[in-house]
Amino acid sequence: MRFHLLGAGSVGSFMAASLHNPPSTIVRLMVRRKDHLRMLLNSGEGYTPLTYDPQSARSAPSATIRIDREGIAKRSEGLEVELIPTEEDRARSDDKDSHLNRDFQTPIDSIRNDQIDVLFITTKANQTLESLRPIIPRLSSRSTIVLCQNGMGVLEHILDRFWPEDKTSGSAATTSFGVSSGETRGRPSFICATNTHGIYRTTDAHFVHAGRGSISFGVVPNEAVRSSVVSDYLSNASQNSILNPRSLSIPSLSHLPISPATQSLHYTIKTLQENAILRCEWLPLPAFQIVQLQKLCANTAINAITAILGVRNGASVNSPHARSIIQDVVEECSTVFAAHLSYEEGTWAPPPHSPPTSSVEDDRDYLPTRQQLTSSSRAALSSESSPAPFPEEHPLSPQSLFHYTTTIMFKTASNISSTLADLLRVTSKADLSKVTYLHSSPRGSPSPSSTPNFPPTATEVEYLHGFVQALGEQYGIATPLIRTLGNLVRLKEQMIREGELDHVVQRRLDHLQSGKARRLDIFGAKATSSKLSSLPQEPETTTDLPTKEHPHERAARYKNLRKKWQDRDSQIAKSKRDAGISGF
Repeated sequence: MRFHLLGAGSVGSFMAASLHNPPSTIVRLMVRRKDHLRMLLNSGEGYTPLTYDPQSARSAPSATIRIDREGIAKRSEGLEVELIPTEEDRARSDDKDSHLNRDFQTPIDSIRNDQIDVLFITTKANQTLESLRPIIPRLSSRSTIVLCQNGMGVLEHILDRFWPEDKTSGSAATTSFGVSSGETRGRPSFICATNTHGIYRTTDAHFVHAGRGSISFGVVPNEAVRSSVVSDYLSNASQNSILNPRSLSIPSLSHLPISPATQSLHYTIKTLQENAILRCEWLPLPAFQIVQLQKLCANTAINAITAILGVRNGASVNSPHARSIIQDVVEECSTVFAAHLSYEEGTWAPPPHSPPTSSVEDDRDYLPTRQQLTSSSRAALSSESSPAPFPEEHPLSPQSLFHYTTTIMFKTASNISSTLADLLRVTSKADLSKVTYLHSSPRGSPSPSSTPNFPPTATEVEYLHGFVQALGEQYGIATPLIRTLGNLVRLKEQMIREGELDHVVQRRLDHLQSGKARRLDIFGAKATSSKLSSLPQEPETTTDLPTKEHPHERAARYKNLRKKWQDRDSQIAKSKRDAGISGF
């Protein structure tokens, strides 16, 4: 079977290399930029151009990915690569008489229309809809989508936008790509996953598996799968996690007999469970939800602190100030999670006089409604204004969440959080008059006409802090710290786009350079030893910043300059100690 993978970043490339096992399992990377595609192809041994056939799933160039694990390099060769077409590409492809289309039909640029059986999505949460939209016609109710991303709310967002109803069309339909399929508009089944592996990129096709973790996942089947399974479990359907989403029974493939409707889902789960590198565990949905909420809380705390300060995950792990912030974050998260789970279980509901006040109107549609509760559950609803807190031993209690979050910080101490990595890729705008404030909702909430247009945020903050905040507002629970941390991340992104952080760094470099003469004069006045004559020279700094510079290059340049100053100061301090100078 062929696995398509959307999002060839660190996590996506790691999963692709781990899953690629031809001929039984072939992985195809789907990329959105032609420059990224060509860099992947050039990073390997090249590729052999194939005869293009839009109907053939085998017509694709291939690339090589290298994964370093515990000092051992493993090359995964023969990974197929596909370019996702843009609107311009589609229009150019449709216009067969256009001179722009003469050299278009190549294995790199060709628009594909072969059906997708299994799709892994590892893009940034805020990029999911844009990336998924062009390939919707290639998915059907017999497809399986695996979501492995940070944050929560992505699944609900996808369903609301593309499959608001779980229907399977019985008549043939023709897609916009010209493919006839009787189940084109049917909703796929979903596998939601959380990843704790640590991976970082060194080059376009070279990655390091720095921390071995695991992947937990839960299954959200569509109606076609449930209808196929129900006939085999008429007597004990409540114990089948495929049929009963609230079942706590350990799920297994025996709950999912193979049939045309379940084939892709069955094979995907089987492949994940048998993969020794990924170390996957299939959990019942209630247990998986707890795992999701744990990671959501940890990301909400760690990503904001590291992104705002611009430090690695472990830089502030021993700081009492950081630990105080984490403690307050986990307490707010635990209170919101307690309300959410109590509401889902039908044991508590927010007071009638406390309606949701979410500034993101569409967020309300992603949370359970009162109508979802059974009549017996409604009668048992607590009249308390606040839900009962979790006991201390519960995995979502403040104590457990604090331990979980700090443990993650220790284990990933040398890593850069995904939010900080996103900010490092943001470029400043030359025309400051066009810069607008950054506060966009991934759910498309319209802005008042009196406010400026908000550009999309480069971070996943809306699916981290924004999700917890909206969940709290749904139940009338305030989350002031989480809201503030989210706004600070948005503010920092705005300052980067406006170039203000570049100005701060440059002013710091200018200040250090201007203090050179003063510091050396003081040393010269106090020096009594000839050892000071060998003081290191001032590192050279460039006062004129490049007008066009990639953010990664800018970050590397600042890092090198900072290291030169630190090395110089260390040498000066050593020379002073050797010369017997003090008081400076």
